[in-house]
Amino acid sequence: KTASVKLNEYHDRIGGPPTKAAASSAKKSLTTKRSTSALDSPAPATKKSRISIGAANGTPSSSKDLPKGSWEDNINRIISIIEESETTKSRAAGGKVLMAYADWKDNVKRKHKLSTLRGKAPQHLLTYYERHLVFRSDEDGT
Repeated sequence: KTASVKLNEYHDRIGGPPTKAAASSAKKSLTTKRSTSALDSPAPATKKSRISIGAANGTPSSSKDLPKGSWEDNINRIISIIEESETTKSRAAGGKVLMAYADWKDNVKRKHKLSTLRGKAPQHLLTYYERHLVFRSDEDGT
């Protein structure tokens, strides 16, 4: 049998070819079936929000909540120092600023301007510099 003969037999069994009204109601019933079956299934896994560990412990989680005064007792170490483009309106476009990533004791890594860390955690900056010192010997051996 050809495809058109099989299609005609199928239409005879179901009561004729589908109409536009029947097609739209079939789509509605499919969406209804999906929504009810979705309610019966367990809740889908959702993405975890990026809540810092510090917020859950009641410790500072944003720069506004950082401690006043020295940060020496609140920071474990300085992780890295990078150079970034300055984005503030007060500076000329294209300026560069040094930023440092600090590992805080509340298990949160935060990025700070190096100028801020010079005043708030100078000992940690010195420790970072000491760890990254490279000594080279002269070719003369002196």
